[in-house]
Amino acid sequence: MSERRTVPCYIIAGGAGRRFGGDKRLLAIDGEPLLARVARVAEQACGSEPVFVGEPPDDQTLARRRWLPDAAAECGPLAGLVSALRDCPHERALVLATDLPLLAAPDLRALLNALDCEDAACLGRPGRPEPLAAVYATRTLPVWERRLAARELALRDGLAELRVRVIVPVSGERALFNLNRAEDASRLRRWLGGK
Repeated sequence: MSERRTVPCYIIAGGAGRRFGGDKRLLAIDGEPLLARVARVAEQACGSEPVFVGEPPDDQTLARRRWLPDAAAECGPLAGLVSALRDCPHERALVLATDLPLLAAPDLRALLNALDCEDAACLGRPGRPEPLAAVYATRTLPVWERRLAARELALRDGLAELRVRVIVPVSGERALFNLNRAEDASRLRRWLGGK
């Protein structure tokens, strides 16, 4: 079994969707809830079912999956990252945001194969890593726990404390399109041919 097959995946699926105006995790993209879409791509890349971090949505199928609570309330994605790294039984964890609908398995495979001696490998472009499309060494947990305790919540600021390799997505720049607002959903549907 290859090394990338032993990297568990965690999908940060918290957030109230305030900017989006509702629970974007259940938004249908090509007939599939956004959260299920990201989970499917992650499973294709990792070979195992991802673990969700956050509060389960009102969807019976998704709610039956394995869910971890955030490490702290009202602390955004950092609390999810801390929960994921605490739970991870291996040296590395793939950590993804739920609102990256155009991620592709080849991008994640490239990411999984990129982490060697670094603390993290992130999809992105030079100088602009995406902290929630990343593989983290679990040894970085103390950095994130310290930042969480101090309520220093910005993930990119935390990355500045680590050795990070940035991997440009093989499927192109749109792989990191982030679905934050209702108008983002309209643009995404146009890109996907109105589905």
